Amino acid sequence: MTRCALIVFLLLLDLVVCRSDSLPDQIQAAQKSGNYAEAGKLYLELIDAGTDTPEVRSNCGIMLHLAGRNRDALQQFRIALHQDPNLSAANLFAGVAEFELGAFDRALPYLNKAQQLDPGQPGPQLAIGKLYVATGQYKL
Repeated sequence: MTRCALIVFLLLLDLVVCRSDSLPDQIQAAQKSGNYAEAGKLYLELIDAGTDTPEVRSNCGIMLHLAGRNRDALQQFRIALHQDPNLSAANLFAGVAEFELGAFDRALPYLNKAQQLDPGQPGPQLAIGKLYVATGQYKL
């Protein structure tokens, strides 16, 4: 009986380890197929499993944003940026998410920070330009 219980325990342990180890592969597959909602869900599972880093939170937020879940994305970006305020992608996408939610005043600091962190990238500059046009601060 003890030997049987040990075998069952080892099989269950192998199942848990395989599931946990395969999450990054599942995330990558979901991203490649354009299933951003699934990728976001899997990132949340990865975080719950103990892989809670600012970069993972930022990536989770990006997937949720791409899935159209800006409020959920912002929650992940805020946690990531609280842990590491110098994440360029988290600042950029937080600004874009705030912009898409109509919170222009909250979007600009994120976008300015992203531009400051990565001045050679056009993404922050384009987003800031869109923000100025949307708020009427710049007319075409």
